[in-house]
Amino acid sequence: MLRTLLTGERTLIQFFPWLSWEITFRIEMLSIYIGTPIFFMFLKSLFPSEINDNILSAIKILGLIGVTTLFLPTTLFHFPYIVFLFIIFICGIYGTYILISAVLKK
Repeated sequence: MLRTLLTGERTLIQFFPWLSWEITFRIEMLSIYIGTPIFFMFLKSLFPSEINDNILSAIKILGLIGVTTLFLPTTLFHFPYIVFLFIIFICGIYGTYILISAVLKK
């Protein structure tokens, strides 16, 4: 939801016009990086026996890439973002596996 406020119509900027582009871009990127670990922690709460704890820990650690958005200049965000999009793709496949596995076991 936070990312939606920052993209497209830029609703957040309409409500807070004093926010700079750099701040909103950092918030947008941070929401992408943090969203994946939060989603998998949610899945873990729903299906605790389906998610491997080691994989969940790895996803959380990879989510820490988002911390770089707080310190790096915005011109350097592109490389970690491209890498993380690949990670999100792999996590999406794993999440689909978890959901199908949970459905088949019920």
